[in-house]
Amino acid sequence: MKHIDKITNYCYYGLLFFLPISTFLDNVALLSLTFLTLFFKKRKHTLKQLLFSSLWLLFAYIILLNILDSNLETKVYIKLLPLLIIPFIFSYIKKETLEKGLLFLFIAIIIKQFVAIAGILEYYFFTEGKTVALRSYAGINEILHFERPYLGFFSALNIIVSYYLFKNRKIWIFLITSVFSFSIIVLISARLGLIVAILSLLLIVISRIKINFKYLMLVIGTLTTLGIIFLMSNNPLKNRFQQIKYDTRLVVWNGAYNIFTETSQPFFGLKSQSKVSEKLIDYYKNDAYFEYQPDKTRFVNKGYNTHNQYLNEILRGGIFGLLLFMMPLCYLIFQNIKMKKLEFTLLLISVSLFFMVENLLARQIGVYTTAIILSLTQKTLNEKS
Repeated sequence: MKHIDKITNYCYYGLLFFLPISTFLDNVALLSLTFLTLFFKKRKHTLKQLLFSSLWLLFAYIILLNILDSNLETKVYIKLLPLLIIPFIFSYIKKETLEKGLLFLFIAIIIKQFVAIAGILEYYFFTEGKTVALRSYAGINEILHFERPYLGFFSALNIIVSYYLFKNRKIWIFLITSVFSFSIIVLISARLGLIVAILSLLLIVISRIKINFKYLMLVIGTLTTLGIIFLMSNNPLKNRFQQIKYDTRLVVWNGAYNIFTETSQPFFGLKSQSKVSEKLIDYYKNDAYFEYQPDKTRFVNKGYNTHNQYLNEILRGGIFGLLLFMMPLCYLIFQNIKMKKLEFTLLLISVSLFFMVENLLARQIGVYTTAIILSLTQKTLNEKS
């Protein structure tokens, strides 16, 4: 049985290590972990504990809506299946093992960051990098070998993870990680990543100085000075924020708002993801205003999703769907704040903010990330209690 436990632990480590690195290997790790848990682990926790701290109820609600609409979306269920599996599996893993797993995630993110740096160096020294700024380059995702929002998000995430791992020993690793991750976020002009990183570092600093007024004023003064320098200087990240008015998301969000206001069933929504996609494409074709005609063609051909998970859920499942989606996030944030678990509160807040600019549940890496963060915070909270 000890051998089975070791193999299970290694599969869990692989799940976190391959999260930002390999979709295929992450699937292999999850399948192996599922098999070992189902056949070799004794039941430890009741399913009731998972209902309010996972997206199980949302998953069930989506299927119910599809049944009522006579439109079963099998591909959607398969994509969302880790939302059911991961919380169940994590309930069998010891807290100590969960913490070790975060070290593997920490290392994986650093590897991904160095891969991105190698791509940036290649771009600036061997391509048109001297004439086209990286922030404006259409092929930036190919350069980074990762999508910019996700690299920014995981870089900010690594600040939180490193603090959790090294706050009581080797604090210098946390400091180096923070500087390194923050530099990458600024370099690639990842706006959401910057917000999460600043918020996390600010709350970490405040927690470390125990709300001492003198040090608190020092922190506020430092942030104010940096903010003024940021606003007064001409830097890539500032330009990225100035480009928000041209962002794809504004067109999409306006379309989502129009679709919701026109729906006849605001409490239950459109009842399927396919209808959400169809309505958005119809909006791009007939209602959206584009100054540049090729933009319209791009929107229609690419079929952009809502780029906001909250908007997606209110369109798909209505007000009830949005409430079921937000319930575990709000519950776990409240409980972790109550238990003064800063790092896990920050993990939950970071993914909650990321939901505002990306449809995480539309991609495997997003589904895995969501399920892992919810499951980690629920499990450690349960053992702490």
